[in-house]
Amino acid sequence: MPADKIAHEISRDAYAKAIGDLVLNYIDEFHPNELSPLAEFEAFHTLCKIKTILDSDGLEDRECFCRIDRIIKALGESGIYTHRHDS
Repeated sequence: MPADKIAHEISRDAYAKAIGDLVLNYIDEFHPNELSPLAEFEAFHTLCKIKTILDSDGLEDRECFCRIDRIIKALGESGIYTHRHDS
């Protein structure tokens, strides 16, 4: 990975951490009973997407690359990113 891309990733990660901390501080103002159902719903929805992908008969490659790629996409759509399959 080129040095400028690494620097951008580090900078982006630092901003994400700072913004995440601000958001968590804001969330702390809520009662846990208000946020828990929302978080659980999002987690369940993501798991349902992953299960649907894994159960798909239309994805038959031996190494399951298509399944993994779609799982990563489903996670990304939920705001959970991985650099594992970056091009």
